[in-house]
Formats: sequence, C-alpha cells, structure tokens
Amino acid sequence: AAGECGGGGGSGAAAATAALELGPRSPLDGVGELLGIGSAELQQALCTRTMQAPGEGVIRMANGVPAAVQSRDALARHLYHAIFGHVVEKTNRSIGFRDNALFCGVLDIFGFEFFATNTFEQLCINFTNELLQQFFNSFIFENETALYRAEGISWNELDFPNNATIVDLLQKSPNGIFPMLDEECFVIGGTSGSWHRKLVRMHENHSRFAQALTEKEVFVVYHFAGPVTYSAAAFLEKNRDRLSPDMLKCLNESAWPFLADRFAGRSEERDEHRRSFGSTAPPEEMMTTSPSKVKRAQRATVSTEFRQQLQSLMGQIRTTTPHFVRCIKPNKFCSPYVDPAASPPVPLFDRPSVAEQLAYQGVLEAIRVARAGYPVRFLHADFLADFRCLAWGPELQSELQAAAQLASSGESSPSGGDADMSCAALAAAAAAVRALLEAPEVEALVQEDGGPGFAFGKRRLFLKQGAFGALKAAQSRLRHSSATRLQASRRRAVAWRLARARFGALVALQACARGLAARRAVAASQRLRAAEVVVAGLRMLAARRRLRKFLIIASAVQSWVRMRQCREPFVRAKKATLSLQAWWRVWKHRQRVCRLPLLVLQLQTWWRGLRGRRAATSRRLALLRLRRALRLLLRARSRRLARLHWRAEVLEAYRRPHGAGAIAGAASMPAPSEALLLQEYHFLEKDYEWRVAQVERLRAQVETMRAKVERATNGGLLYNLGLA
Repeated sequence: AAGECGGGGGSGAAAATAALELGPRSPLDGVGELLGIGSAELQQALCTRTMQAPGEGVIRMANGVPAAVQSRDALARHLYHAIFGHVVEKTNRSIGFRDNALFCGVLDIFGFEFFATNTFEQLCINFTNELLQQFFNSFIFENETALYRAEGISWNELDFPNNATIVDLLQKSPNGIFPMLDEECFVIGGTSGSWHRKLVRMHENHSRFAQALTEKEVFVVYHFAGPVTYSAAAFLEKNRDRLSPDMLKCLNESAWPFLADRFAGRSEERDEHRRSFGSTAPPEEMMTTSPSKVKRAQRATVSTEFRQQLQSLMGQIRTTTPHFVRCIKPNKFCSPYVDPAASPPVPLFDRPSVAEQLAYQGVLEAIRVARAGYPVRFLHADFLADFRCLAWGPELQSELQAAAQLASSGESSPSGGDADMSCAALAAAAAAVRALLEAPEVEALVQEDGGPGFAFGKRRLFLKQGAFGALKAAQSRLRHSSATRLQASRRRAVAWRLARARFGALVALQACARGLAARRAVAASQRLRAAEVVVAGLRMLAARRRLRKFLIIASAVQSWVRMRQCREPFVRAKKATLSLQAWWRVWKHRQRVCRLPLLVLQLQTWWRGLRGRRAATSRRLALLRLRRALRLLLRARSRRLARLHWRAEVLEAYRRPHGAGAIAGAASMPAPSEALLLQEYHFLEKDYEWRVAQVERLRAQVETMRAKVERATNGGLLYNLGLA
C-alpha cells in the first residue's frame, strides 16, 4: 500500500487517495481488520501527514513513496516492540519475578558478526560485543589484581589489553560514530553520504578507523576480533525509525483495547515497554508542550535507545557474579563425523571455521588477557611435587624429599591442634621451592630477557609462559630419559624371564614329542590289525551281494518265461471280449434308434394335448371373467341410468314451483326442504364417484386377465410349466 500511495505535491490528500487503487480484498484491509482500525484511516495515516501552518491551522499533505515506505516499516517495528515488551512483562509476572530478589540470568549473544555487506545492525551487535569484551577484560583484571595483592606480588597493569579506544570511537560524545549518527539524523537535508564524509574527516587519523578507498560510502572499524568493513548506506533511515503523530493517533483510536493500551499514555508503568523514540509530537501538542519536551521527543533515535538499554544491561551484569561460556560450532553441517558408517569414524572438524569463531567470540583475546602477566600458578607444595625432579645434587634431592613429605603431612591435617604443623609445612614447602629455584640448573630455566620469569607469593608461585614452558620441557626431557632407563630395565627383566620360560618350554616340548611318536607307533599297529578285520568283512559282504544279485536275475527269468506261456491265451480272450462288446453296443444303438420316432410322437402328442387343455381352460376362465365383468358393467350402467333418471326427476321437482303441481303421485307428499335436498344430492354424488372407481378397477382387472390369457396362449410349454 505504501508503494502505491506516493505522490509528491500540491494536490494533497485527495491526490494520494486517488493514486491508491485497492482490490476487493487488499492487504491494507487485512491489516486494518487485525489492528482494529478502518482501512481508510490506516491508509490516510500511512500516505499523508498533518502540518501546522501559521495562520492556516492544520493542513494535510501527501507523503512520497520513500516516506510512506518508512512509515510502514516503522509501524511494523513499533508493533513488534510493543508486543515483545508485553510478552516479557507477562512472563516476568507469571514466573514471580521480583526486582530486588536474587536471580540467575543467562545472556545469550551470537558473538562478533562479519558478513559480505555489514550495515547498521552489525555495528550495533559488534558494539555490544565490544562492551562485553571490555567487561570481560575488566573482570579478569580485577580478579588478577585481587589475587596478586593477596599473594603480595607487584605487577604491571599495562600488561593487560584494553579495548577502551574502540568503545570510545563508537560511543564517546560528541565525536563518536553513534553520536555523530544521531546528530546527522536531525540535520536538515542530512544523508548517509554526508554523515560518512563527516566521519572520515573526524577520525581519519584514528588508529581504529580507516576509509575504504576502493568503495563509496564505506568505512572500516578495527574491532578486537579484527577489521570489519561497514556500508554507510541507509544508516540514517534505520536510525530514525520515525512513527508519525497521525499513525500514533490512529493506533490510540483502535477498536482493539490491547493495541490501544500499548500505544496509549495512560499507564506510567508501561512507558518502559512502549517504543517512543523516533516519534515527533503532534501539531496540537507541539503548541502546548514545553520546548524542552518537544526537543527531547524529537531527538530520540534507535541508537540512543539501544545504547541506553545496553548501559542498563551492563549495569545489571556488573552487580552479578558472571561466568563465561563460549560455544564453538565444529562444522557447518551439524554432523559429528565425516562418515558415520566408517570404522573408526573420523571427526568432522573444520579448522578455519573454528579459528574464525574463536577470534570473533573473543576467545583468542581472552587467552591473550590470561597470558599477560603470570598466567601459570602453582601452590608451593604442588610445584615442589611436580618439578623437584629437576634438582641434580643428592643432598638437594634429600632436602626436597623431606620438605615434600612434611608438606603432604601438614596438608592432610591442617586444623585443630595441628595448625602449627600446617604452618611449618607451608614454610618448609616455601623454603624448599626457593632452594629449588636457586639451583643453577633450575635458575637457568626460569630466567628471561627482562629478568626472572617467576614471582614468589605467600602460598603460590607465579610463572610466566616462557618460564613455565622451559620447566615443562626440562621435566619432559628428564621424564623421557628416566622412562627410557625404566623401560630398558623392564625389558631386560622381561627378556630374562622369557628366556627361562622358553628353556622350560623346550624341554616340555621334547618330552611331548617323544610321547607323541610312541603313541603314533602303537596306533599304527592297531590300525593294521583293524584293517585286516575290515578287509575280511568287506569280502564277505561282496560275496553276499553277488549271491543276492544272482537270485534276483534267476527269479526275473522265471517270471518272464511264465509270462510268455500265459500271454497268448490272454490275448485271444481279450480280442473275443472286445468283439462281443462291439456287437452288443451296435445292437443297443439300433434298438434305441428304432424306438426314437415312437417316443418323439408320444411326447409330441402329450405336449399338444397339455397345451390344448391349458388353452381351453384359459379361454373358459377368460370368458367367464369377461362375462362377469360385463354383467357388472351392465348392472352398474343400469343403476347409473336409474340414478340419472331419478336425479333428473328430483331436480325437475326441485325447480318446479310448489303451487303449480308436481310429479304424479307427489301431490300428497310433503315438499322436501332445501337442506335435505342438498344433503341427498351430495350423497348421490359420493355414491356416483365410488361406483365410477369400482368400474375402473373392474376394467383394469379385465385388461390384466386378457394379458395373462395372451401370454399363456403364446408363451409355449416352458411358460405353462412355470419355467419361463
């Protein structure tokens, strides 16, 4: 709707309304129905604006296409903000949130953003990350300061990194990026290009700011995670986010109480959930409110509210005890392995993506903060237990061993009556650590270019990363050589034990071999005797099989000879039997053929007689029914004629005057009344209708009988037998 209602000039609201042609069900109608606002009022608020003209009162002018689009987008953002604030308020009430109560909160933020095209939203998110990183640095700095003071160690605060210059570049007034953006939003004729040029002139020599010479309206900010290139286009439009007074008035007049309440000023406790930045006071209110209030309402922007909310959030975070959790996504496919079906599966780990996430989430910066100063800390007893192996002299080794035993006994019972023993153990451990550090071989390891790479505290020993690395390397070399000697000794013992085991095994193998050879000789003789028995049995079995085959052959020959002797009489008897059967079948067929005409003639005679009798019976029955029907018709006709004759006489008597005489024989009868005559007439009419219905029913029965007679006559044998 906003794209079609643009018009630039002097025809006013009528031109803007005429330019908007909506269909039978436009999106504007749907939005107006959802918001409880008429589509005409919503169209007028989006496409026009009111102005206070001196001497002319309030006039209405049409918005151009860009202004209408900005008004539409601002309405969508304000609606989202109002509903989101309401949801947060209801959620806090439902869970019983109290402002002064202890709470455990979770701040979930994606981290540093760097896309192909970065604009106002990315700058706000990266500014948030800068403040959180500054808070993280200060938190680590405070913890480190407290620990160093407790241990009585002096240290240089400049060792810790600080991103205050980046934060000042972004938010410090009046020359910060955000303050200059807010100022440009209220400059008449201000654009994103003019703001970019002012920004470049102001910060061209800043160490954290640079101008992209190859692209137009582009600048670079060097964040803690790396440089980010921002496009200055649309910065001002996104920062203004204006909602016109006409739109605010339209929303206040909504028929939906929920929406009207969100944008009404009746409740002070909802002001923090209502979005008021970017809105200018209505003309009638501008004439009555004070100049300071009008100025404050007009100079509110998105970045102003964003920084205020961010400062409020940081103030609340500073009152808590924070814990930092960094979530790293190992790959963009959300898969644990390259091929889960492989054995063993190979983890899918995208190193460039992980390194980029570590940088953009501030993990590398956090590591650099942690490594500034003395990042490695040991309790005296722990350092003594880990690195006393580096001492060479036997006397120093004995002293360190005794101190370590005393420290371990003191740590096992540090309370009650053993408090003196615990203090003595700590003192002994500290003295042993000093002696170990003063040993030439250890002192050479912990020395750095600027002096010693360690600091001796009351209960802990602080080491720089270089000194700790040198100690761990020496410890690893010593352990490697010791492990090599232990492995050699162990391998010698294992080899000697293995040689003895092999000699015993060799003797046992020889005894087993001799026993096996003797058992094999005995088994061979037993197999020879068993083979002779098996051969005798096989010969007997072969003789029996030959005898059985001879008997079978002899029996088969005898059977064949006997069969040949009986076959010829059987063939002659079978041939004679077949000849007799053929003659008998021929005789039976001739008898059947000779009797067939006689049987057919008898069947035809019977069938014709049956059909004639049935036809005669049907004709007699039809004739009787017809006669009965005719008699009934004649009787009905005679009765009808009699009734008609009588009706005519009655009507004639009724029409004739009473004084002129009547029908013969009616002089002595009293004249019937008119009601009686009408009653008689109606009775006769009903009787006539009934008799007519009877005649029609009889005629239908006669027709049905005639049809049955015709079907019986023409239906044939199957119909008369009831088979058709």
